[in-house]
Amino acid sequence: MYRTKVNISLYKNSLWPLRVLMHICNALPWQFDELNSFDHNGLSCNIICWRLLHQLLVILLVGWLSMLRINHFEDVYYEKTDIFSIGMDAIRYGILTAIHLIVYWENTWKALTYVELFKNFETILQKFRLYLKFEVNTTYLFLYVALLYSMLTLNILITFFVIYLRYLKSLNAIRLLLEQYSETILKFKLLEYALFLVIIVTIQRHLNAFAAHYLRTTVLRLRTMPEGKEQTDILNIIGILQDIHNLLVTNVNHIENYFNWSLPMLILRMFTEIVLTSYWMYYITDYELSRLYHLYGYSSIILQLMFLFVICALCSQSEKLDTQLANILHMSRHQRHNPLLNGLLNEMSLQLYHQQIKFTAGGFVDVNYKVFGKFIFATVCYVVILIQFHMLI
Repeated sequence: MYRTKVNISLYKNSLWPLRVLMHICNALPWQFDELNSFDHNGLSCNIICWRLLHQLLVILLVGWLSMLRINHFEDVYYEKTDIFSIGMDAIRYGILTAIHLIVYWENTWKALTYVELFKNFETILQKFRLYLKFEVNTTYLFLYVALLYSMLTLNILITFFVIYLRYLKSLNAIRLLLEQYSETILKFKLLEYALFLVIIVTIQRHLNAFAAHYLRTTVLRLRTMPEGKEQTDILNIIGILQDIHNLLVTNVNHIENYFNWSLPMLILRMFTEIVLTSYWMYYITDYELSRLYHLYGYSSIILQLMFLFVICALCSQSEKLDTQLANILHMSRHQRHNPLLNGLLNEMSLQLYHQQIKFTAGGFVDVNYKVFGKFIFATVCYVVILIQFHMLI
């Protein structure tokens, strides 16, 4: 075991830059420190009134941006007689607007779940620091956080760069940047989900590492160790491992609840965006456009697929680590010679069996490698269908 000083706010800080950006973009309620904005009875009447007012202003802003898009539809390259392409574009923007309002509604009225999440994370970190005395290596966390923020930054910069070159000396650039508002909010929400997954996986990796080391040495010691305080302390630590896993399962349920409305819609939005962008790339081959637009289309598709792959990989890794913890307990079964240890490990094994860690999109589909493969297959099929349908009309 290793003694170390763990920064309790470490995991909160991994999301702090994103929360600041979401506040700046009005994707969150007005009070800045939502972790301290609740009394013991929940939301106060004053906060509810401010949130309702803020929500009304957000709806008005989204409506105004929608009118800007409708009134300047001539900026796109579809012909006025191409009803199919116009309809696809209208569906695309309609889904975007609807999901934006759903995301804001979820951020506003599920903020209490966000508070409970970080209370549990801090409790877990305190247990690692005070009871397990185990070193928490943050390298894995920081690498994934840096990767996710880099992907978001690259995606936004590519979009702004194309708009800047296309409308360098025109006020249309300002309008088109405003029209990216909803897109940006959705990207922030998806990044927030990915960052929570990184936190869960990081804690699971340390829990498994400690359990594998401690159970291996504990089983050997308990063969000859007499009853007494030392044995009681060892059994208490195994109970703490059980508590940490229970808190992890609780937080996974909180994450499911916090993203219950938005995540299925975000995946649907990503699917329609990739399909229609691929269709748009095929459509503009008839026009003499700069290669810059082709580069933008390809990079947008690749970045979205990479982001979805990272999310599916994190969810699959979390499921794998949960199964690995169950195997650690199972493999020590043939070496158990202490009845107290046997009882506690059997109880923890039963908990792992009934409280498996899995991530779903609103309960509709499991989020893992399998859904990513299905996503790719469905995307290719629908792109081919759209191209064939356009060729027939």
